[in-house]
Amino acid sequence: ESGSLATNLASVNTSELNSEDKLPGTVTASKQEFTSINLDGFLDVLERHKKYPYLASKRGVEGTVTVLMKLDPQGNLLSAIIEDSSGSELLDKAALKSIQASCPYQHGTGGYVQASVPILYRLLN
Repeated sequence: ESGSLATNLASVNTSELNSEDKLPGTVTASKQEFTSINLDGFLDVLERHKKYPYLASKRGVEGTVTVLMKLDPQGNLLSAIIEDSSGSELLDKAALKSIQASCPYQHGTGGYVQASVPILYRLLN
């Protein structure tokens, strides 16, 4: 449920970006200022795209992955990096795929945005 997800929002300049921050095939805007926005709508979209990895489910693996994502003015994903790992490569990769599947996201700011997005993976009893 999206209510269990929260955003920790911050601002950063792209001069702090390096080549590890980029997803394959993406371009990072140079010298653009990233601003923070409320991404409640994004969290709803994310929940629709979030998949629990089969092997993680089978093994009882749970955790929270925090992903720093950056979007261009049109909502295209510029970068997504793991800020805080769940401790499971399966969940971390699934979180990145969920972010990718949720974009483009029309945030409506007209500028570059970023957010730290915690993605919770919990098994139902």
